[in-house]
Amino acid sequence: MASYPVDFSLQYRDTMLNVILLESLLYGMYSTVVAFTIWIVAVRDKGRDRLVHSGLVIVMYLITTSHLAVRWTFVRGGFIRHGETEETVYNYFFDAPKWMLLSTAAFMANTIIADCIMIWRCWVISGRRWAFIIIPGLCTIVGTIFAGFSFYQETATPPPGSAWSASQIDWMLPYFSLSLTVTLYCTLVIIYRITVTKPSIEMGTRRLWIEVIVESAALYAVALIIMLAFYARGDVHANYPIVVTTMITALAPTLIVARVSSGGTTPESSWHKSPLAIVAFYFSKLSSTNGNAGSASQVFSQSQDGKEDFTV
Repeated sequence: MASYPVDFSLQYRDTMLNVILLESLLYGMYSTVVAFTIWIVAVRDKGRDRLVHSGLVIVMYLITTSHLAVRWTFVRGGFIRHGETEETVYNYFFDAPKWMLLSTAAFMANTIIADCIMIWRCWVISGRRWAFIIIPGLCTIVGTIFAGFSFYQETATPPPGSAWSASQIDWMLPYFSLSLTVTLYCTLVIIYRITVTKPSIEMGTRRLWIEVIVESAALYAVALIIMLAFYARGDVHANYPIVVTTMITALAPTLIVARVSSGGTTPESSWHKSPLAIVAFYFSKLSSTNGNAGSASQVFSQSQDGKEDFTV
């Protein structure tokens, strides 16, 4: 049984209660987005796309729901079933039952699904070029292995001094780091492709930035960076960014599915244009706006004569 530090126990109990309330609030917002996305998929998608898109959204929603349900049951058990004294509450939280690992498993599963969706979107936006997804694909595979190591370490309780000992290796730290690598890589690739391939003259600046944020899941990347910083320090307040990241992990791919199903994304054929053809399009639009159609035609002709294939 763990020793009983009064001040830390009060701080930890306060954190656990606030975190579950925050997660419940975010879950309500996420549920609204899921309902709206399912409606878009049902109305806009047809055939196989409808099944795939709705299946992904529902699976991630069920996983997120199970994460909240497990944590809610855990916190309720600490304050209600084991709330006789402050010490019994403290001991319950620090000698957590094994079924609390279901919460960890749900978080890992959602993270893996979110990474796979990010990689898929990166592959589509990069013109289905496999070279763009080699790095994030390998990071996801290795990160999944590390997640398995961490899960085994929590369930097996290896002897002290072994290679699996929690005092020697924290497998979740490299797991989160690799997930962050995947997210940042895909985010940068998607932002680059959107800002270069998407003709900004045809759309407002606000719509362009909405597309960049949603398509690249930049909010997910920011949340993951903040969470990793708190987790690496071992701060008790790391539970706050962890629960926010849990919801954004499910929310970001859901927003991507909603945009794909609603037709709000750039047509896939647009991602195959070469950079010089895009530059020529910019010049032609600018010239036509200023009444210099002749100069635009000349620029476009020169770019077509000397264009290269920039495929990777």
